[in-house]
Amino acid sequence: MEKLNLIELKVLRTEKEELDTKYNELYDKFKEDNKELMDKRNYNKDKIDVVDTKIRTEALSEYEINKEKALEFGVGIRVTTKLNYDSKIAYDWALEHKMALQLDKKSFEKIAKETKPEFVEFKETPTATIPTNISLEE
Repeated sequence: MEKLNLIELKVLRTEKEELDTKYNELYDKFKEDNKELMDKRNYNKDKIDVVDTKIRTEALSEYEINKEKALEFGVGIRVTTKLNYDSKIAYDWALEHKMALQLDKKSFEKIAKETKPEFVEFKETPTATIPTNISLEE
């Protein structure tokens, strides 16, 4: 293990902490200095949301009355199909037809670690870990 790489990593992490601190200080100051602008921006965003919702509600009401998808001023209605079904029945159907099935890998691997099915190969893989606080003393 090269001590030089650990020294570099420790220096870089320290530098990042200092940069993060400075960034956060500047960002906090920016928010403080621009509070009025940020408040106006947030108020504007909230108003946009209110008016947007009002327009969409009016458009949907109009569509329910006349079934026209192209409304005035470029406002339109997109009709999508949503499926409602019982998950158990759908799963049984998928098993029967051998389609639309997907393995829940996370759950399978948890179960396989306990039950150890013979078709599963268990291979240990080492992973290097580096402490958050690097000590350069042996």
